[in-house]
Amino acid sequence: MVDRDKKPSQMTGRKLDIVECLKVGLDAAREAGETIKEGRIYGKFGIVCNRRGDFRQAIDYHAKALATAEEVADRVGEGNAYCNLGNDYQCIGDYKQALECHEKDLKIVEELEDRKGVGTAYGNLGICYHSLGNYQKAIDHYNKSLSIAIEVKDRVGEGRAYGNLGNSYHKLGDFQNAIEYHKKDLAVSKEVGDKNGEGCAYGNLGNAYGRLGDFNQALYYHKLRLNIAKEVGNIAGEGRAYSSIASVYQSMGNFKEAINYHKEGLRIAEEVGDRAHVGRACGGLGEPLSTTAFI
Repeated sequence: MVDRDKKPSQMTGRKLDIVECLKVGLDAAREAGETIKEGRIYGKFGIVCNRRGDFRQAIDYHAKALATAEEVADRVGEGNAYCNLGNDYQCIGDYKQALECHEKDLKIVEELEDRKGVGTAYGNLGICYHSLGNYQKAIDHYNKSLSIAIEVKDRVGEGRAYGNLGNSYHKLGDFQNAIEYHKKDLAVSKEVGDKNGEGCAYGNLGNAYGRLGDFNQALYYHKLRLNIAKEVGNIAGEGRAYSSIASVYQSMGNFKEAINYHKEGLRIAEEVGDRAHVGRACGGLGEPLSTTAFI
């Protein structure tokens, strides 16, 4: 006899994964006629797909979330769906669609007087403009995002804005400004205990110092990034850190160390199936190997 009061995981004797749990929740919401809840669960499905790299499936789920929210005039759900769709389109490089979605999200959160949401929308628009190469417009949006984050005391959003500003100033060749913002991002990441954010800030600082020709500082920060990546189990980040360190050693003329670190970066890129990084790592290995062949 089945005990209907038990949860599905108890009935099967095994732990459900997140997708199975969402399916159970979706069925229950449909059965109960809870349309708003149904839409929110579609949104969660989309986020799971996005994190797994299945961006087309994520778009499908977030489109369902949007349609459901529009059906019941759930403006909060609409805004969330547009925000998530914008992020999905960014991931596949469709920045025009991403901009349209984030603009619609911005309009809704302004209507709802959701200041934190407005700040997030400005930040997302900034990322789109940065990806399109319009770095000054990206900076304008990041500054709006930063002002709101400070206003509502959103320290995580504040740190994210500092990091984004640093990246855009880096692209403009203003490395001193980039360093200033990445150090602010680093301070916030440490304060809120965001180890991944801390690692990214170290990597960004290493890149900026490398462009200034301060290779010792660049090595210092890239090695800190490597340590953080190992600590949190960020395998992809670990591989990128190895490659960044290799590039610095290469710039210093230390080809033996460059080869060793490039090989580690290549090993991890192959392990995680990062084809783009595999190509960069092979290319990075090419110059020091050809140079040492004549030494």
